[in-house]
This record gives sequence, C-alpha cells and structure tokens, in this order.
Amino acid sequence: GETKRWRMFEEPERLKDTVPVSFKVFSRANPFRRACWQIYTSPAARGVFLALIILNNVMISLSPESIDADTLRTWDAAGVLGAKEDTIESAWVRLFEWVDLLDVICVLVLALEVAVGTVACGVWGRRPLRCWVTARAVNVVDLCVLLAAVAEYALLVIGRKSLTLRSMRMLRLFGVIAALPRLGQIVVLVETLKMGSQQLATVLLVLLTLLASFGVFGMA
Repeated sequence: GETKRWRMFEEPERLKDTVPVSFKVFSRANPFRRACWQIYTSPAARGVFLALIILNNVMISLSPESIDADTLRTWDAAGVLGAKEDTIESAWVRLFEWVDLLDVICVLVLALEVAVGTVACGVWGRRPLRCWVTARAVNVVDLCVLLAAVAEYALLVIGRKSLTLRSMRMLRLFGVIAALPRLGQIVVLVETLKMGSQQLATVLLVLLTLLASFGVFGMA
C-alpha cells in the first residue's frame, strides 16, 4: 500500500506509531507507559486539562496585579469582602493567596500533563515515528510555559521577585481554541500565519529598525 506521508504536528493514532522506548526505560509493552497512553488519549482527561487552563487564565485575569485599591474599596462598600473586620489589606492578601494556590496547582497539573505525554509518546524521535514534541503544536507551547513557570519559581526561591512570567500561561488558550470544533477555522489561520512567518518576521524587523531609528534621532 501507499506509505502515509510524515507531517509535523500530527497526533499518533496508535502506541506503535510512537518511539519504541521513552526515556530509555519505558518500552511500548511497559504497563506504566500503557497507562500513560490511556490517559494521554482519554477525552475525559483532556477535558479536565482544558478546564484547568480556562480556570487558570480566569484567575490570572483576576489576580491582584490587575486589581487596584479603588476596586477593593468598592467591594468593601458592597459587602463583597465578607466580615466587617476585614480590611482592604487583608482582602488583598487573601485574594493573592488563593490565586497563588490555584496557580501552583495548575502548574503541577501542567507538569503532570507533560510527564504523561512524554512517557506515553517519548520526548523526541526520528521520522516516521511520532513523539510528544511533534504530536501537537500546543505541546511545544506547554513545554515553554512549564519551563517559564519553573524559572519564575526558582527566582522566587532565591529572592528575585522582579520577573513575572505568569502571563505566558495565557498562551495555553490556543490549545483550548484548537480543541473546540466551532473555532476550528482559527487553526487554519494559525497554519497560514506559520507558513508566512518568515515574511512577517522580515516586516517586523524593518518596523523595529524604523522605530529604533526614530527613537535615537528623536532623543538627539
């Protein structure tokens, strides 16, 4: 029969389409890898992951960085903050703690999702075999977001709080968009943009050069 053409970012249909051994430990016959494959291909598990993405982005939008003191005073006057002894400062701290807790949970779930996918499909493999990186474009985004989250938490541990990469997690909404059938045309638009990415990069480089030139001459 005719051999199927290998394409980038195409989901493996069967476990035998993936790399033979993931992490040099888990073969295709390994029970743990088979369990990870069942989770990776489960519509229910994917639905839970997508729901957490939406919830995480909603909480990021409502994070204390985007809420000013006037908003909290309005909530206080309306009785939204709860008990009368609650102050604006305590409400701010409480809201920040809830957002932080949910954020940590979502990052842990993301790490679990990446771990399950990499064990099930393998991190990297040669054509025509499939791996986690080449299965879906959103997997690359998830990996970048996870690395950014780890870097952010590492900086917090050493006392560097100036760098905030939490907004990068909003890029995961592309995965939600791609999973919705009614918004499938957006995937076509993204593919079109990807095909013209080099031309777009050239135009952006020219614009940045012009802006930098105007800035230099304007300061002079």
